[in-house]
Amino acid sequence: MIVLIGGYFLYQSLGPANLIEDITGIYCEGDTVDEVKCECFVKPIILDLETRFNPQQLIDLKNNPIRSAEEFITSYNNKKDVINKCFKSKGESDNIADSIFEDIKSLFTK
Repeated sequence: MIVLIGGYFLYQSLGPANLIEDITGIYCEGDTVDEVKCECFVKPIILDLETRFNPQQLIDLKNNPIRSAEEFITSYNNKKDVINKCFKSKGESDNIADSIFEDIKSLFTK
């Protein structure tokens, strides 16, 4: 995941998007909602971000793509155990991470 996120830093420096909004858009919004990935992956990360930053800091973070990706990684690491337990409780295997990595990688080709 670190390699993919590292590549995403490069992508971020070339474009206006950020990882937090991109992942939320992929799993929790629109026609591509994935209930399990939204609940087990995105929501714990967003909750961690919301506990570490006040609303204005979150806005500032979303306007700084590189920092948002760094903080996303920190929140992922903070919630990794919760994320894995949630996936297991939903009957998902450890390979679910491969699917998420592929989705992140697909963001590079947009």
